[in-house]
Amino acid sequence: MFQIFTGLATLLGKDREYLGLLDTCLRAADTEYEREFFLTEKITFLRHGGKTEAAEQLIAENLDIPELRLVQVDAAIEGGQYTLAKKLIAEGKKHHGTVRDWREKLLDIAYREKDKLTTRALTYDFAFAAGCFDEKYYRKWKATFSATEWPDELSTLIAARRAEAKAETSSMAKGWYYGLRESPSLRLLGPLYVEEKMWNELMALIQSGSSLRALLEYHGYLAPRFPDKMIDLYFPVFLDAGDKADKRGAYADLSKKMCHVITSIPQGKERIQQAAGQLIAKYPRRPAMIEELGKVLKM
Repeated sequence: MFQIFTGLATLLGKDREYLGLLDTCLRAADTEYEREFFLTEKITFLRHGGKTEAAEQLIAENLDIPELRLVQVDAAIEGGQYTLAKKLIAEGKKHHGTVRDWREKLLDIAYREKDKLTTRALTYDFAFAAGCFDEKYYRKWKATFSATEWPDELSTLIAARRAEAKAETSSMAKGWYYGLRESPSLRLLGPLYVEEKMWNELMALIQSGSSLRALLEYHGYLAPRFPDKMIDLYFPVFLDAGDKADKRGAYADLSKKMCHVITSIPQGKERIQQAAGQLIAKYPRRPAMIEELGKVLKM
């Protein structure tokens, strides 16, 4: 209904009546969400009607709303008023809204000011936020180093990630972590090795102990380069997966993964079929397993 009223007000030129309705709605707003909604609608309407000065004044009076503050920040950045933009961001952190939004604006300013240290610090934080790996920001962080600086920086990073993985592994041994799907070393170093094309290091990491999920995740990188080693890893992992499977869906999934490995590593066909055959022989009273894994033997 409100959208219909907005359209009619614009069509019929009822600006005064529409703005009066918005003011009534603002006075009656029960929640912060309603207040923000009607303020945003009023600002948009004023701008569309060419009343830019009134819209800007309304924004300036309501900078406690992050979305409106962001408008002012963007305007300051585009106008080259970087000091003002930083001041607005610093004040905005006192209000609700995500810290990430403000930090991304600071990164934008750092790029424009060619502030390498701030750019480096922020892109690093974004690249490794919450223990994850963001390749886009990683590449931006890497770009802040020269070709001669980078090797030492990469070595320092890898050492730090290894130390972090070791500490996390120690905590897991003490029962402080639950529900992790993969080893800390693989989670913290795997994506980094892929990005830097450190295939030998990645292979060694995978060989240190990985799940079927991890093998498949890195299969596309490692299978073409280390086919025999990958087959050696798949063989026991497939047997273990077969032991744990207990219904047709799981058997079918296992069969599909075995066939995928055979297709991408043809020289490993015999060993993968051997694993399927061992499972069939081990569980003769599981007709669903026999049927699904039989597809592997027919390849």
